[in-house]
Amino acid sequence: MYAEMEWWTKIRQQVKVERVSKRQVLRLLERKPGALDHARSLAGWDLPECFGVLRRRLENQDDGEGTREYIRVLRLLDWEPWNVRSNTVCGSMPTA
Repeated sequence: MYAEMEWWTKIRQQVKVERVSKRQVLRLLERKPGALDHARSLAGWDLPECFGVLRRRLENQDDGEGTREYIRVLRLLDWEPWNVRSNTVCGSMPTA
């Protein structure tokens, strides 16, 4: 219980800082993936529709690690130019 309170305190402190980067938030969310839907700093992130499809597919896997894997994909977005990342993710997914 104390560890979770400490974690949430750390998140709140980072959110108060105006320049908290998505990279920092995603790094923290990788440890606590259940908080992904509540991360305010990611709320306005306009991702192509294929990212939503990818998230649903990963979360529907049996291993229970889908949200964490999706966060890892989002963390990769910092390493490539936006058009390359988007085309890579959207172009590599089968439509069925």
